[in-house]
Amino acid sequence: MSSRNSARSVKIAVFVSALVLAVLCAGCISGLAGLTFMPAWIPWTIAVATALGTGMWGRRLWQRITGSRNSLLNYALHTVMVSLVICCGLYLANRIWAADDGATVDATVIKVYSETRHHSRRVGRNRYVRGEAYQVYFATLRFGNGAECDIPLDYSRYRRMHAGEVVAIAVLHGALGYDVLNPSEIGYTPRATARPGK
Repeated sequence: MSSRNSARSVKIAVFVSALVLAVLCAGCISGLAGLTFMPAWIPWTIAVATALGTGMWGRRLWQRITGSRNSLLNYALHTVMVSLVICCGLYLANRIWAADDGATVDATVIKVYSETRHHSRRVGRNRYVRGEAYQVYFATLRFGNGAECDIPLDYSRYRRMHAGEVVAIAVLHGALGYDVLNPSEIGYTPRATARPGK
């Protein structure tokens, strides 16, 4: 009886770990996709194709974890999990091994805004509630090719930056060939002010 409970505990731990990894990967993709000049269909096509191609093997592994013989369920779990991990890996590889050649690009500030978020506060063994509020700051930038992205700002840059300004932002040459914006290197002093209508 104890060995059965132990096996069940292991399965639950693995499932929870997979869920946490999936959330982390989704967050990583969300953060890097907006900063990377790479069409979203490229990493997702590679990731989903790989996940679907390995699904016949992967669903058997998920069957052990879930304890369910529902092939469709296990295949779907494998596809979602592997797709997230591979897509996240591609974005991370492109960013981590990116080369800094000192290049910058100009972007027009469309808007500067803040969002209110909340910390989590633990009130029990497995219970968390919404805790203290805090602010996070962003700017929406538009580049010469018409692309727009939201970048995170620290409070100092948030106070200095205004809509309509043209600022310089550092660009890293990604390891996979796709440039990545580096929000930590934005000129405090805007180079120019965009003319009305541009």
